[in-house]
Amino acid sequence: MANSHFEKTKPICDGMNLRKVFCERRLWLKLAAGNPKKQSQSKPISVPAVWFIVYNRFNAGCRIINAHQVSISKNQELRNENMTDAAYQKCINPGCGAEFDCGRAMFKCPSCGELLDIRYNWDDISVPGKMSDFAKRWATRNNPLDFSGVWRFRELLNFCRDEDKVTIGEGQTILQRNDAVAEYVDMRPGCLFLQYEGLNPSGSFKDNGMAAAFSHARMVGATSSACASTGNTSASVALYAHSCGVKCTVFIGSGRIAFGKLSQAMDYGAQTIQILGDFDDCMRQVQDVCMKLGLYLLNSLILPGTLISSQL
Repeated sequence: MANSHFEKTKPICDGMNLRKVFCERRLWLKLAAGNPKKQSQSKPISVPAVWFIVYNRFNAGCRIINAHQVSISKNQELRNENMTDAAYQKCINPGCGAEFDCGRAMFKCPSCGELLDIRYNWDDISVPGKMSDFAKRWATRNNPLDFSGVWRFRELLNFCRDEDKVTIGEGQTILQRNDAVAEYVDMRPGCLFLQYEGLNPSGSFKDNGMAAAFSHARMVGATSSACASTGNTSASVALYAHSCGVKCTVFIGSGRIAFGKLSQAMDYGAQTIQILGDFDDCMRQVQDVCMKLGLYLLNSLILPGTLISSQL
């Protein structure tokens, strides 16, 4: 059974001026030659330079994993063998449709390069007969999985065993009535409710998806992770990585990140790498780095399984 990690999430720094933190802790990368001011802002730093920095961050005592297939210990293979029949990864390209078991850490199809999705063999999965069965779990608040707004519905996300599931209390959000927005969209008063995702542990809606992502990372034995972010993803990834004891690197673009969210990422020990470019440049760089160094990529747009859990 998963354990709560609230006691492990004490910030590394607190009460420090944000500008001081940002200047002292972030890692500025500049072009090796030429005047940066004359370079296009959309041109990213060379990939070898980023690999060198990330590798030196993670190679000490780090278990490097292959980006297409993680080497899993015999104990993990025994622990996960029952999951391979219930859930599997499938390429979304209709012309490809390649299938892979969930014990492999992949963020794109090795055959055609398209994205992957999680599919389930529902005939092999026992699910509650009605929605009220899920609601009953609210009464067992001492069970971390029942407390989670994601894993309360775990039969619908049955890709890993309960002992691999990661939770820090995500999904405990409320619905708030908003008649002003209802009036704006021509709805009757009292008929529109907004979900307050700011009540998640990191203050971000990304936490629901990261609960599933880090559960898979734990299942495959990942020890290092990375993401590209403009704010929300970095805060959520850093918090969950810190809770799980997983090393974390965040790629950000030039001046294109919410400082409040960035300070959260640094508080929880994430290494921050800024490149010259926008979010698309960051995504290209982080994918290349993860492929070369075997880091676990944690961007929800390309990671199988996180989109469904984000909707819970």
